Amino acid sequence: MAFAVKKGTGMAETFLVADIGGTNARFALSRSVGPLQLEAIRQLRTADFSSPVEAVCAYLQDVNATITHACMAVAGPRSGQRVTMTNASWDFEIHQVADALEFTALHILNDFEALAFGTEHVNQDELICVCAGSPDGTAPVLVTGPGTGLGQAILLREAGQSRVVATQAGYVSFAPQDEMQREIHGLLRKVTPRVHNEHILSGNGLLSLYKAFCEVEGKDRLLSTQEEVTQSGVAGRDETALATLRLFCRIMGQVAGDAVLASGARGGVRLAGGILPRLPDILLAGDFAAGFANKAPMENYLASVPVHLVTAENTGLLGASAWLRQLTENGSWQ
Repeated sequence: MAFAVKKGTGMAETFLVADIGGTNARFALSRSVGPLQLEAIRQLRTADFSSPVEAVCAYLQDVNATITHACMAVAGPRSGQRVTMTNASWDFEIHQVADALEFTALHILNDFEALAFGTEHVNQDELICVCAGSPDGTAPVLVTGPGTGLGQAILLREAGQSRVVATQAGYVSFAPQDEMQREIHGLLRKVTPRVHNEHILSGNGLLSLYKAFCEVEGKDRLLSTQEEVTQSGVAGRDETALATLRLFCRIMGQVAGDAVLASGARGGVRLAGGILPRLPDILLAGDFAAGFANKAPMENYLASVPVHLVTAENTGLLGASAWLRQLTENGSWQ
């Protein structure tokens, strides 16, 4: 996490929170006291704006609000004050954005950092059990899932508060597990010298997986976009699209299982992001669970780890708001 703070007097009554991905930029207002909830939610296209300053100004003008304190969750790595988005053209200095918007304080989180915080505050009816288990309440929780890219974060609970470790695990090398996956890996290597998990587990990755699957199986490519693959597969209109989605879920299970082994996240796995909530029936069909559990000789280690699909909307915005609330309660905002 990174932030820019200028001199100011006290906390603002209303915060600006944002969840900015490669495709969409979501904004909302959040109160500094009272129930944790979002107001004036808007969704803009990230590509329609050349910078976060332009997008924030458009939102604040739309909702007619004046803000001094903000938290923005951004899909991309930070280096000191510099933020470079992974799947969008935005590249900016945090303090320059704060100055341009005349914010007293601007806090930047990784998008999956905010998403992980948000999963702590979703309702139970917004969680679907994918794999049953008995979580270790003292162990980390893994939050992961594909959207424009593949996100992954580790959620820790310390002294009654939450802390999140953001990662760039989408760039871990893809490890094929069977002959079909090895053939797909070989086809993807013709395009890129190193195939990483995000090459498959993302929006563009799903389309690449479909094209490779068609080539391996000798099928005609009838679909040309990720949306067509998703919609045709979910509706059962295209057998190849459905098979691709099932393979997508199996590989997601493999990657999530590896991440649990690497992080010790026996507190559970929460699947989030933009794609999986659209595939609940396929996700529950068993391919994810098979990929997740196939970790000999560590099957028993994985068997106790519960996996849930987060279906709540605007979880990242809720997480940004929760982070601000935690800062104010700690008295550490300024």
